[in-house]
Parts: sequence; C-alpha cells; structure tokens
Amino acid sequence: MENLVGIYWVLAVLPTWVILTTVIVIVQLMILVGRHALEGIPYQVAYSALVGEGLCFTVMIVIVAGILQRGEVYVPLWFQSGTVHIWLVANCLVFGVVVCWLTLRSRWGHMMDIYHDVVVIPLILYSAITLLPVVFYSGTRVEQWTVVVFILLWLVSFAFDVKYDRLNQRRLLVRSIDAIEDMKEEDLRR
Repeated sequence: MENLVGIYWVLAVLPTWVILTTVIVIVQLMILVGRHALEGIPYQVAYSALVGEGLCFTVMIVIVAGILQRGEVYVPLWFQSGTVHIWLVANCLVFGVVVCWLTLRSRWGHMMDIYHDVVVIPLILYSAITLLPVVFYSGTRVEQWTVVVFILLWLVSFAFDVKYDRLNQRRLLVRSIDAIEDMKEEDLRR
C-alpha cells in the first residue's frame, strides 16, 4: 500500500460501492442530468457511451479496485510517483480539450459534449494508462480476459457508432424522433 499513489490509492482505500457510485455519476448521471437541465431532455443513446462507458469502463474500474484491495499488487516503478500521475492527468486533460476542439462543431457543441470531452475522456484515458498494467501484472486470468473482452466490446460499439453516425447523439435523437413520427403517420393511415 505504501507505493500506491493517484488512482491506485483511491481504488485501494475506498469501498467498492463508493467507487461504483462515483464512476456512474461521473460518466453517466452527470451527462443525463446536465442534458436534461440544459437541453430539456436527458439522453445518452450512443452505444459507445452506454455500453463502453456505462458498462465496460465501470466494470473495469471495479475489477481493478478488487485487484488493488487484495494487496500484493505490482505497480510499475514510474507509476509510483505522484508527479507522474499529475503529469498524466494534465496530458489526458489536454488530449480531451483537443478532442473537444476538433469535434465540437460536428456534434453541435452542447455543454455536455464539452463535459464528456474534458472530463470523461481524460478520466478514461488516465485510467487505461495507469490501470491496465495492474490488470495484466496482478489480475487473475478471469479478470484479464474480462477486461480484454470489455475493451473489445467497447471498440466494437464505438466502431458501430462511427459507421452509423451515432456519435452526434442529439442528431441521432432527432432522427429517431422523426422516424417515430413517420411510424405514427403510417399507423394512422392503416
């Protein structure tokens, strides 16, 4: 425990229910509540957001918390420095800001899109960089394979969202509402 800093320390000392609740609030609930407050409707309809962030990322964090809480964890030497964690968080934040700047117009630039890019993406990137070594050095085979499957599931859901233009969730929601209206009109004609 003495060499645990940053996210390692947080996941090692907090109860699993606190970790789970915090991740769900940050990656799902804030976006739903923010969209409801700012846009009038809560939505999170991209598969990569629901499956990737809501399920896969959340379960992966809980898996790593379990590994860390068991103790006897291998943490690479360079990740045992608080300065390295601060540097990583800062760089992940810069990455999120760049992603936001590059994609904002294509997603209509609503506040919760900015939140996602500047909070959720850096959190996921920082977690991936720091936590995957813990899983693959200290996790059981089941934990390792579960994380691999969830990463693949996340990548497939993201690829599906890209292929079918589902990343602009507001536009997707508008198209879905239009499709529902068309179905209603068709039913009325019968």
